[in-house]
Amino acid sequence: MDYRVIFGDVVTLLIVLNPPLAIGFVAAGVKRTPSSDYWWGVVRVGLVALALTALFAFGGNFLLNSLFHVSIPALRVFGGLMLVVIGLDYLRREDFTHGASQGVDVLAVTPLAMPLLVGPATITTILILSQERPSLDVLFACAAALGATILALLVVPPLFKRLDKGVLTAIARLNGFFIGSVGVQMIIAGIIQASKLKH
Repeated sequence: MDYRVIFGDVVTLLIVLNPPLAIGFVAAGVKRTPSSDYWWGVVRVGLVALALTALFAFGGNFLLNSLFHVSIPALRVFGGLMLVVIGLDYLRREDFTHGASQGVDVLAVTPLAMPLLVGPATITTILILSQERPSLDVLFACAAALGATILALLVVPPLFKRLDKGVLTAIARLNGFFIGSVGVQMIIAGIIQASKLKH
C-alpha cells in the first residue's frame, strides 16, 4: 500500500465529494432537526455513502469491462467533462446557502448520500481508480475522504448560522475552480491514453 498514492486519491475524492456543497445544503435543515436526530442523520449519510463507494470500488471492473465494455480513456474524458461542467456551475452560482427544506435525518439517504455526495463525478472517479489501484486501496481512500466529509458535516453546519454567507461562497467557488481543473486534467489524460492505444 503506497500511502503517498492513497493520499493523492483522498485529495481527489474530497474534491469531487465537495464537502462545502453538502455543508451548504444541510445548513438550512439544521434548525429543523433535533441534535440527536441530526447526528444520526449525518452518520447514516456516511454509512450509505461508504456502502455505495464500496460497491463501485469492488465492482468497477465488472461494470466497465464485462457489463458496459467502456474503456478507461472514454471514462476519463466523459468524467472530466462532467467535472468541468460542475466546476463552472460552482463558479457562476450566486446562492450556495439554499438547501434542505426538511430535517437532515429525513434527507440522509436521498439526496444527501446520493447524488449529493456519491454523484456522477464521484462514481466516475472511483471507477477510474478501481482500474488502476487494488480495490482495498480505493476503499481505504474512499473511507478516509468520507470520514473527513462526515466530520465536517457534524461540526460545521451547527456553527453555520454564526458564519458570514460570503465565507461559504468563497470556499465553494474555490472548490469549483479545483473541480474544473481536475476535470480538464482527466480529459487530457484520457485523450493521451486513447492516442497510445491506437499505436
